[in-house]
Amino acid sequence: MGTTIYPTVPVAQPAAEPWPPLSDNGDEHTIRIDEMFARQLDNEFSAGVRGLLHHPETGVAAQSGEAALEAIAGALPALNDLKERTLSQAIGPRQRNILEPLIETRLDWAAGTLGQLAQRATVEVDDASVADRIAGLKQDAAAAWQDPAYLRRLGRTAVEELRYQGERRGWDPSETDTRVRAGLSDLYAGAIETAIGQDDLDGGAGLYDHARVVIDPDRQAALDRRFVRAREVALYRDVDRDMAGIPLEPVGPPGAEIFAERAAELTPDDASDEVRAGIAQVAAFAQRRAERQWQRQQAEAGVAALDWLGKNPGRSLLAIPPDLRDWLAPDQWHGLEALFIEGRLRTDGDLFERLDQLLVYEPDSFAALDLDRHRLSLDDEDHARFAGTQKAIAEGRVDPGHVRYDWLRRGIDRALEAQGIDTDSSEAVKVRADARDRLQAFSSVEGREPGINDIERMVIQEVDGARHDRNVTDQTTDATQPTPNVVDAQVTDWLMDIGSDGKPQAKRPPLDVWNRLTPAQQEAVDFLLAQNARSSQAEAPPEKQLVSDPPAAANENTRNYVCTQAVYSCLSNAPSDAPPTWRHACLGAESLCNRFVNQSRVSPFNRTIILNFPDHSRVIVPQGKQGGAFHPARPAPDR
Repeated sequence: MGTTIYPTVPVAQPAAEPWPPLSDNGDEHTIRIDEMFARQLDNEFSAGVRGLLHHPETGVAAQSGEAALEAIAGALPALNDLKERTLSQAIGPRQRNILEPLIETRLDWAAGTLGQLAQRATVEVDDASVADRIAGLKQDAAAAWQDPAYLRRLGRTAVEELRYQGERRGWDPSETDTRVRAGLSDLYAGAIETAIGQDDLDGGAGLYDHARVVIDPDRQAALDRRFVRAREVALYRDVDRDMAGIPLEPVGPPGAEIFAERAAELTPDDASDEVRAGIAQVAAFAQRRAERQWQRQQAEAGVAALDWLGKNPGRSLLAIPPDLRDWLAPDQWHGLEALFIEGRLRTDGDLFERLDQLLVYEPDSFAALDLDRHRLSLDDEDHARFAGTQKAIAEGRVDPGHVRYDWLRRGIDRALEAQGIDTDSSEAVKVRADARDRLQAFSSVEGREPGINDIERMVIQEVDGARHDRNVTDQTTDATQPTPNVVDAQVTDWLMDIGSDGKPQAKRPPLDVWNRLTPAQQEAVDFLLAQNARSSQAEAPPEKQLVSDPPAAANENTRNYVCTQAVYSCLSNAPSDAPPTWRHACLGAESLCNRFVNQSRVSPFNRTIILNFPDHSRVIVPQGKQGGAFHPARPAPDR
C-alpha cells in the first residue's frame, strides 16, 4: 500500500524483488545451498544418534545387563525412525542424494557401537547369572554341610559352571583354574563356618580335615582362628552353665572361694594364660550373679511374708511357711515383729537416711536399688515416696516434688556444714526430718506449692534453730527464775520497740533477759526478729497493751502487738511431744491473727477470745472456732 502524503493523494511504492527460484537449474549458487541444508540435517541426525547411544542418563551406553539389552533392542527402530524423519526434511532430490550417504555412514557406526554394547551387556548378564548360581550352591552347601556326598555334587556343579564361564569369556587356562579353586574354596569354607556357628565343632573339624586340600591357605588361617575362638567360647559357656547350677542357701550367698575352686576344676591342663584369665572372669561374673539372685530371693521372701500376714491376720509369725521364714534377714524379722505388735510397718531411721542420701546425691544408684529388699523396714508412706521417685528417675520424668525436696535437702546440708554441724549427726537428722515435715505441710497451710524462696526460708529457719539449740545449754527451772508471764511480757515489749534507726526491732533483747529464755523461746524470738527485719515500715512506738486487757478499739500497732505476742507464745510454749504440724501452724499464726482481728471494724476483739495453753501460753483464735488456727486443739479453760 502506498504512503499517504495528503489525505486524498496516495503515493505508489515499487514492487519487492522475488526470491531466487529453488529449481534445479544446475547453477553453482543452488548447489551450494543444497549442500548447506544437507550438512545441517546431517548434524541434527548425528546429534540424535549420539543422544540415543551415549546420553549420560537415558543412553544405551549408560545401561547395563538386562536393561542394556532391552535398550539395544529398542535402539534400531528408533534409528530408522530418526533416519526417515531426517530424509523427509530434505528439499529436492539433490539434497536427498547428498544427505542419504551421510546418514548411512552414521548408521553403520551406530550399528557397530550397538554391537559392542550388546556384547558387553551379554557378558554382564552371563556373569551375573553365574554369580547367582554359585551363591545358590554356597547356600545349599551351608545348609547341607553334614552330608559329604551332597557337598561333593555341589562342588562339581560349581566347577562346571566356572569352567563354562571361562570358555565363554575366553579366559586362559591358568585364570580359569584360579577362579575354579577360589569358588570351590569359598563353598567348603562357608559350610565349615556354618558348622562352627551351630556349635558343632566336632562335625566342623571333620569336614575341615576332609576339605583342607581345596581351601585357600588364607582362608585356612581364618578358619583356624575361628576354631580356636569357638573352642574358648564353648569352654566359657560350659563353665558358666556349671556355675549357674551352684545352689543358693538362706544362710548367705556363695562365697568367692566356692567359685574359685569350681573354676580350677573346670580349667583344662593345657589352657593358656589367656584362657585361665577368661575362666576367672566368668567365675567372678557368676559370683555377682549368684549374689543378685540371693538378694532378690531374700527380697521376694520379705514381700511374700508381708502378703502372708495380710492374708492371715493374727496368726503367729512362726506359722509363716518355712520356705519363706528361712530366707528372712534379721532386719526383715524386726519389721515383721513391729507389724505384728503395732499393726503397721515402722521405718528404720538409719535405712531411711541412707536411702534419702542416695536419692538426692546418687539418683542413678538409687534407681538401681531393689526396694522390695527393704519393704519390711519402711512404712507405707516412705516406701510409696521412694518407689514413686525411683520410677520417675527410671522413666526420665521430672517430678516437681522430688525437685523441691532436692533443693531443700542440699540447702540444709550446705547450711549445716557452714555451721560446723556434721551432716551425719543425730542433730542433722532431726533438722532434715523437721524440714521434710514442714515441706509436706506447706501446701495445706499456705494453700499453694512452695517456691524457691519458701524453701530457702525453711532452710534458714531450721538450721538457725539447730544452731541455737546447740549453743545454748539446757538449764533447769528453779524458784529464783522469773515466771513465764514476766519473761514473756519483757520479751514482747522488746519485740514491739522501735530500734535506734526508726525501724522495727531487729536485735535480740538484753543479755540478762536472753539468758533466761529457754531454747524454744530463743528460737521464737529469732523468728519474730527476722520478720521485723524484713519489714520496711518505720512507725512510732506502738501502744503497749496486755493481751488479756485489750482496748475497745485497737489501732494497727496494738493489733500487731497482740498478734506478735500470740505467735511468740505459740512457738515458745509448744509441748515437748508436739507434732510437727504444731510448729507449722505457729508460723502462720501472725497472718491468721490479723485476719481474725480485722473481721470487726468497730471492736476488733469482740469476736475473739484468749485461750490459755500450757505454761500460760496465749493464742488468739476466732470465737466459736477454738483450735481452728492451731493444732492440736485444746478446750478453753474457765475464766
